[in-house]
Amino acid sequence: MAEERDARRQAEIDRLLSAANVARLRGEVAEALAHCQAALALSPQDPALHELYGDLLEQAGQLSQALETYRQAQELAPDRASVEEKIARLSLELARAELRYQRLAGEGTTAPLLKPLTRKPVLSCLYSLLLPGCGQLYNLDFAKGLGILALVLLLLNYLASVYVRALEMRPPGQAKLGAILGHYLNQQGPGGKFLFYGSLVLLAVTYLFAIIEAWLRARQINREAETVPL
Repeated sequence: MAEERDARRQAEIDRLLSAANVARLRGEVAEALAHCQAALALSPQDPALHELYGDLLEQAGQLSQALETYRQAQELAPDRASVEEKIARLSLELARAELRYQRLAGEGTTAPLLKPLTRKPVLSCLYSLLLPGCGQLYNLDFAKGLGILALVLLLLNYLASVYVRALEMRPPGQAKLGAILGHYLNQQGPGGKFLFYGSLVLLAVTYLFAIIEAWLRARQINREAETVPL
């Protein structure tokens, strides 16, 4: 009976950890924290769980709580090198923040030390609507934004070159762009048609993805900002 009970408890811990990691990948830090906290309640002596909980607290901007959680993990596993590194890094970061706060206090200002980053979802959508990738750049997702922008420019360059070549090879007396393009693609064969229409579909999908992702990411940034203590 005891072994069966332990097996069920471990299965539940594994389920909660899986749910926490999925939520973390989606950027749902509050949900990930809840799952991890439930797993800790089932296994409070697990240093790996304490370390993961500290990682999530740090990701949520709760640095003091994260440091305390890392220290609890270190007490359970003194030789855990990853925890030592995180304690040292976070202690230094908090010390620097305290020095900055004291400097500001000495200058007589009561302004908050750090203002949580927020973004306007509608504005991020408008930027992506004007040019895919710009909404991601507005959200400070530089790698994603530049990647989307590069892909869109590459596709537009290819499609524009097809139109130019089609115009150069248009039949005499033909003025309709659709007919000119159709005539050119017929000469390119199935491979040329597939490449052209595939590029059109990829451009449309990328455009739609950039708009939706920018909206969702801006909302996620705002939710995370609400969890940061001022």
